[in-house]
Amino acid sequence: MTPKKPPPGLEAALHALRPLLLEKLRARDIPADFAQEFPALRFMQRGGAAPSALRFTAPRRIDVVGSFLLGTYTKEELTVDVAVEMPSDIFRSKDYLNFRYHDKRAAYLAELHRQLCDGLLRGPIQRISGNGCGCSLEHSKPVDVLIPKFIFLFATDPPNVVEHYDDCFAAMQSRFPESDMIVFELPGFGMSHSARASMDDLACDLTEFVKKVKCEFASESGLVLVMPCVSALFSPVLLRDLPQGTVEHLVVVQCADYAGELSWANGVNARGMLSLPILARLYNYLNAKAISANWYKATFPKRGSYLECSGCRGSRALDAEGSLEHGADEARTWFSSVAGKAFDAGARFPLAWCLQQLFYAPPRECKLVGLLREGAATIKTSTLVVWGMQDATHRGNFQRELEAPSFSRYVSGGVEESAHFPELQHPQRFATAVFDFLQESAGKESTLSHAVRIRIDQSMKFWAMAVRSEPLVALSASFEALAGDPLRPCLCLQPEDDARWTIRLLPTYSADLWPVRVLGPDRNAVRPDRALENGGVPATAHYNSCVLEDARMRQHLETLHSSLQRFTALRDGIHLLKRWAQCCGFLAAASDRAVSTPVSGFLLSMLAAHAANTAGVAPMQTSSFQLFKLTLSVLATTEWKEQKVTFGVAGAAKLSSAEAQVANAHFYDADTMPKAKTEQKAGPVGGTRPPHDTQVAVEEGMEKRKETNAKKKKDREELLEAEHFVTFVRKGGDLVQRFFCDIGINKCCAEGAVNFLSRVGPVVEELQWEAKRALRAMDSQADPFEMVFGCQATPELAWDLCLRLPQLPSTAMCPDLRTETPAGEVPASFPADMPEALATAEHLRSVLRAGLDDRCVRSALRWVGHLQPRWTERPPETGPAVLVGLILAPENLERLVDRGPSAQDAAATKFRQLWGTEKSELRRFKDGSILECVVWQKPPAERTMETRKQPAVVTQIVQHLLTRHLPSQLAPKTDIISGPTGFVPNLAEKDRRLWAAFETFRTHLCQLSSLPLAVKDIHPVDASFSYMSIQSTIAPPAPSGSDAKLRRTLLETVLEFESSGRWPSEPAPAQKVGAALLLQIREELSTDLGIEADATEGFLDVRYPETVFRLRIFHPHELQEVANKVTGLQAQTTAAPGEAELERLRTLWWRPRLRASLHAHALQKPAMAGAARLFKRWMASQMMSGYDEFCEHLVSAVFLHPAPFGAPSSPHVGFCRALWLLDTFDWQREALIIDIDGKLTEEERLGLRQSFENRLDAAQKDASLIRFWVSTRLDPHALLLATPPSTVAGWLRRRAQEALRSFHARLLGLEGSWRQVFELDTSAFDVVLQLLPPLEVGGAPAVTQNGDEGKRETLQIVSAEAADALVQGLREKLSPVCLVFHDAQQQVVALKWRPSAFLPQPQNALMGSVPHTVIPQGPGEPPLCVPNVLCILATVSAMAEGMTMGMEVKQAL
Repeated sequence: MTPKKPPPGLEAALHALRPLLLEKLRARDIPADFAQEFPALRFMQRGGAAPSALRFTAPRRIDVVGSFLLGTYTKEELTVDVAVEMPSDIFRSKDYLNFRYHDKRAAYLAELHRQLCDGLLRGPIQRISGNGCGCSLEHSKPVDVLIPKFIFLFATDPPNVVEHYDDCFAAMQSRFPESDMIVFELPGFGMSHSARASMDDLACDLTEFVKKVKCEFASESGLVLVMPCVSALFSPVLLRDLPQGTVEHLVVVQCADYAGELSWANGVNARGMLSLPILARLYNYLNAKAISANWYKATFPKRGSYLECSGCRGSRALDAEGSLEHGADEARTWFSSVAGKAFDAGARFPLAWCLQQLFYAPPRECKLVGLLREGAATIKTSTLVVWGMQDATHRGNFQRELEAPSFSRYVSGGVEESAHFPELQHPQRFATAVFDFLQESAGKESTLSHAVRIRIDQSMKFWAMAVRSEPLVALSASFEALAGDPLRPCLCLQPEDDARWTIRLLPTYSADLWPVRVLGPDRNAVRPDRALENGGVPATAHYNSCVLEDARMRQHLETLHSSLQRFTALRDGIHLLKRWAQCCGFLAAASDRAVSTPVSGFLLSMLAAHAANTAGVAPMQTSSFQLFKLTLSVLATTEWKEQKVTFGVAGAAKLSSAEAQVANAHFYDADTMPKAKTEQKAGPVGGTRPPHDTQVAVEEGMEKRKETNAKKKKDREELLEAEHFVTFVRKGGDLVQRFFCDIGINKCCAEGAVNFLSRVGPVVEELQWEAKRALRAMDSQADPFEMVFGCQATPELAWDLCLRLPQLPSTAMCPDLRTETPAGEVPASFPADMPEALATAEHLRSVLRAGLDDRCVRSALRWVGHLQPRWTERPPETGPAVLVGLILAPENLERLVDRGPSAQDAAATKFRQLWGTEKSELRRFKDGSILECVVWQKPPAERTMETRKQPAVVTQIVQHLLTRHLPSQLAPKTDIISGPTGFVPNLAEKDRRLWAAFETFRTHLCQLSSLPLAVKDIHPVDASFSYMSIQSTIAPPAPSGSDAKLRRTLLETVLEFESSGRWPSEPAPAQKVGAALLLQIREELSTDLGIEADATEGFLDVRYPETVFRLRIFHPHELQEVANKVTGLQAQTTAAPGEAELERLRTLWWRPRLRASLHAHALQKPAMAGAARLFKRWMASQMMSGYDEFCEHLVSAVFLHPAPFGAPSSPHVGFCRALWLLDTFDWQREALIIDIDGKLTEEERLGLRQSFENRLDAAQKDASLIRFWVSTRLDPHALLLATPPSTVAGWLRRRAQEALRSFHARLLGLEGSWRQVFELDTSAFDVVLQLLPPLEVGGAPAVTQNGDEGKRETLQIVSAEAADALVQGLREKLSPVCLVFHDAQQQVVALKWRPSAFLPQPQNALMGSVPHTVIPQGPGEPPLCVPNVLCILATVSAMAEGMTMGMEVKQAL
C-alpha cells in the first residue's frame, strides 16, 4: 500500500512550473463579460455589484499541496495538486457574495489556461537556470553548448549534509545545463549510517559506490569527483583501485597533503579533548549539535562575505558603522539549523572517531594511512584544487600546496572571500572555477536535467533527493470541475503521451483577503433571487465552506505534515484507511470510476490526523494499524447528526440548534460558531456593551494580536521561501517527499471554519456503519484482513433494490441557495444551500427509509458519472445521476398492510404527509384500534418473475413514494432495479403442495406392514424439495397408457432401512434384494391403499395426482466399504472407487443428505433458493447444464460463509456473489471448504485442507488434474461433486466476470435489459445442435401435422428424457476430439473441437470410437491418422436422430 514510484517526467514538469507561472505570464485586462470571453467555462454572474474588468497578473505564489507531497497517495493515476495563489488586488471587499469570487476565480484560471496553451507549454526547452526548488525555462532556437555533459559526484564536508547543497547545485546547473549533480554523505556521517569499523573498509565502500554511480548514472558521460577536506584523502586510494577512466577529473576542496591535514587536525584539537579514546566519542555523540555550531562559527569569519550563501540571501541589515554586513551571522544560523534538523532526524557526526582513525591514533594495520604517510599513492587524473583564503583552520596549507603539491597534475585556484566551504559559501565563484577548469571539453546537444543527491546506507544501496535527468514532456491542458462543481474549475496538465499522472492547478486566495467571520457557517453569502416565505435569509454553510477551502489549502497541508512528523506511523495508517474506503466503495481507486461518492482522500487524512492527535497515544510507539483503528473509532462512535467534531479537540460536542440546520455532518477545522442564546448572559435587547475602558483594552489587544500574527506569518513565509519548504527524496529506490522545515507549522488555522464533511453528509451514516463493521471484525476475528480489506464492494454485490435517477444538471454539485420546496408535504431534511445532487439523494433516501420502515435494513447512496468531469472546449451539459441502494429484510417484504399511528396521535399528520390522503386510510382492527393504514395490492402467488403489471409490494411502495416526493421531471424517469426476476416469493403454493404430497407419501410407506426390515427414513432427493429446481422432469406415462394426457412431475426419493446384518454386502445380491422389496412395496400400495405404482429392478414409481415419486432403496451395509474410502478424512492411500460405485453412493447416500441440508438453509435464508435458481439458469445459458450440485454448493458458500460481505438478502445479490466467488477464488491454490450441514469442526477442516494439498502435489505433475475443488464434510475428497472440467475452468471464470460487468452496466443504465447477463454467442462453438423443446408441466399437448397427438407427446417426452443421455453418449464417444456443451433449458448441444487432436498422430492413438482417416507415410514409416470430421458429424447426427430440429456447423477446421 506504499506509494509507487512517480512516473518519469513528473518531477521535471513540477520543477519547470514554478518559473513558468511566476515569471512568464503576461499581464492582461480581461473584459467584464467573462462568459463571452471564455466560452469554455461556466459563470454565474448573478445580480449585485456591476461586473467589472479583471486585471490578470502572475500568481502571488505557488505551492505543491496534497497527498503526493505528503506521500499518502494510493490511486493508480497520480494527481499532483499545485495551489496557485491569485493576487489579492483582483478582488473587491464584497466579492465573496453571490458567486462573484467563483466568477473571478474561473476567469483567472481561463486566462491562465489561454496563456499556457498559447505557447508556454509548447516548443523546445533549451536551458535551465536553477534556483533551488524551481527552474526557469527559456524558449529559443537551439544553440551550441561548449561544455559537454558531466556527472558531478560531490562528497559532503561534515557536519554539512545533503540539504546544504541546493545553491551549489543551482550554480553548477547554470554553468553545466546538461550535467547531473550527485551528492553523497560519507559512510558513517549524516544519514549514511555504516557499521564499518576501519578506514580501509570505508575506502572499499567508496570504491564500490563510485563504480555503481559510474555504471548507473555516468556510463555515457564523464565523471567528475568533488572531494572536500578530509574526504579528499581517500582520493589517491580511490583512483588507484578504480578501473582506469572511471573518474575523468578530480576537484579537491580545502585539502592539503597528509602532513598538512595532520597539522590541521592538531589545530582543531588544541585542548586534546578529541583524542581521548572513549570519552571523546561519547562527548562527540552527546554534543553533535554544539560541536557543529562551534565549527560553523570558526568557518564563517566576520571578514568574509557570504551573500551568495543560503540563509543570508537578501539580507540588507547595516552594521554599527552604517556599512552593509556580509551575512556571517545569518549563514551560521542557517547552516546550524539545517544540520540540527538532520541530527534530530538521526544524522551522525563522528568527528572524534574519524580524527582518531586518521591522525591521532591510527591502527597499525590501516593501509590507507600507511599509503598517505609514505606518499606511495599518486594521482594521474587531472585535478583542480580550490581553496577558501579566509579559512583560519587551514592557515598555511595553501602555500604548502603551492610549494610541494600532493597531486601530480592540478590547477590551483583560490576564492579570496571564502572560508572552509567555498563550494557552499560562494557557489557561483566555485562553479566558475570548475567551468574554467573544464572549458577545454567539447560541447554536446543540450538536454534538460536536474540534480540528483545520494546517500549511502549500511548495505550500500543508495537513495536520492530530487530526480534523475528526464526530458520535460509536452503537456496538454484541460479543465476539471473541482469536487464536481463546474463553477470551481481547476486546470489539469497531462502529458500528451497518456502517462498516468496529472498536475492540477488549483486557484486560491490569501487567507487574510476577507474577514473569516463573514464566511462563518452561520452566515449568508448568497442572496436569494426572491424573498423567502418566512422573510429570513438562511445560512449558506456549504457555499461558505467552499470559498474558505481555497484559502486554507496550504494551512491544512501544514497541519497534516505536522501530524505526519509527529506520528511516524501515520502515513501508513492513512494508506490503510484509504484502502479500507476503496474496499467499501467510498473512495475511487481510479479517477475514471463510474460510481463514486464525495468522500475524498483529504477528508480521510484529516480524520486520521485528528484521531492521532486527540487519542493521547505515544507518537513514536503507536503502529499504523492502531492509528487506523483509532480513526474508525472516531467514525463509529460519533453521533454525527447530534454532535460535531473539531480538529485537534478530543471528544465531540453537542450541536446547537443553529449548527444542526446548516449541515448534516460536522467536522470543522476550528470552532467559530456563536454560542446559543440560552448560553449568553441576559441583558437589554440587542445585547450590552462593555464599559468604555474595557472596550479600549479589548481593541488594543486585538490590534496588538493582529500585528503579532502578521509578523509571524511574514517571518514564516520568508523562512519557508528561503529554505525550500519541500524537496524530493528518493529513499529505498522509490521517490517520496520530505520536508526540510518544521518552523511555522501549526495546527489548523484557528480562524478557519471549513467543514470537512460538508459534502459527505448524505453518506456519513454508511461510513459509520462500515466503520462499526470493520471494528467488530478486527476485535472478533484472528485474521480480519478479508473482512476489512478483502475486495472492492460494488452495488451489484450488496444492494437488494436500486433506484437510478436521471442525470441532473451540470451544476448539481454546486452549493446554491434554493428557494423552491421539495415535492410532497414532507419537510426538507437538508440544508438550504446543499448541492442539488446531494440534497436530492438525501431527501429521497429519508423518504424511502420512512416509507419502507422495517422492510429496509439500511441504505446507501452513490452517484453515477464522473463527479469531477474534465473538458477542453465546452463544459458538460449534464451532471451525475443519483443512485440509491437499499438492503432489505426478506421476512417483511410481502406484508400487504402497513399500520400507522392512531388518528388522534400527533404522528398521524406526518403519516398522511408521507403517503398522501389518497393512499392513507383509517381501518378498524379486531382489537378495537383505529389506525392510519396503507394497503397494497397482493401480487399473484404463483408468479416466477415480477412484471410492471404485477409489481411486488416493495416496488409498489417505492413507485408511490417516488411519484409523491420527487419532482415531476425526475419521478417518471427513475429506474427501479430489482434484479433479473424481481421480488418473487421464495416458497410458492406449488412448493407447499409438493411437501404436503411428500408427507403423505412418507406416511404411506411408514404404514407398510409386510416389509421384513424397519424403515428408518424416506429422504427427498430432487432439487424441487429445496426450492432450487429450474426445470421439472416430466414423469413417463404408465405402461397401461391410462395417464398419457397427464403432466405430472417426477421426483427422486430414497428409502433407507435400519441397519441389518442380513443385507448382502455384494452389489449384485444387494440389488436383487432391493428389487424384491420394491415389488413388495408396490403390491401392498396397490392392494391396501389403491395407489398405482410401477416397479423396475432399480426403482419404483409411485403415482399421485400431481406428482410421481421415484423410490430407490438404500441400505448402509451395502455401501459401507465404498463410503469409508470416499468420506473418510484420512488421506487416500488406495485407488479411488470406480465410477459405478461412486454414482451409486452419490445417488443413494450423498444427494439425500445434501438435499436435507440445503432445504434447512433455504428455510432459514429466504433468498438462497432464488439465488441458486438464477445461478443454474446462468450456467445453462453458458452451455454448462448438468452441474446443478456445483451451482448449489457455490451459492451455499456465499450464504454460509459470506465474508468479506454480509449474508445476501435477495436472490440477485446471492447470484452476483456466486459469480464473484467463481471469478475471484484462487481455485488452483485453495480449496473451497463449505460447512454444508453446520457440523464441521476445526480438525475436520484441517483434514479437508490436507486432502486438497495432497491432490495439489499430484496435480503439479499433470496440470489437467487441477480443477474446481469444493469439499464438504459429506464429500471431503471432492469425489462425489461433479464440477466443470479443468479445460473450461478459465473460460467459465471469464464468462462470470463478463456477467458481473453486464450486471453492473445494467445498474448504471448502460444496458437496457438483463438479456446480456444470460446471453452467449454460439459462434464460439464449431457445431450446434438444436434439440426439440421439452414438454413443460401443465403445458398444452401439441399436435403433429398428421393430427396424431399421442405420438407427438411421446416424442417430446423422449426428447426431454434423452437429452442428458445424448450428451453423455457424445462425451463418452467424442471426448478425445471435442468438448461437449449442453443448455438443458433451451435444449441446445454444442461441440468445440480440440485443436491438438487434429494433428497427425500414430495410428493407434485415435483407434476406437472416433472415426479417423489414415495417412500413409514413406516406405518403412508407420502411417498416421487424423479424425474424420465428416464421419464424426454423421455419427453425431445418427445419435441425435429424431431429437433434433437441425444441426449447424459454425466453423470448419
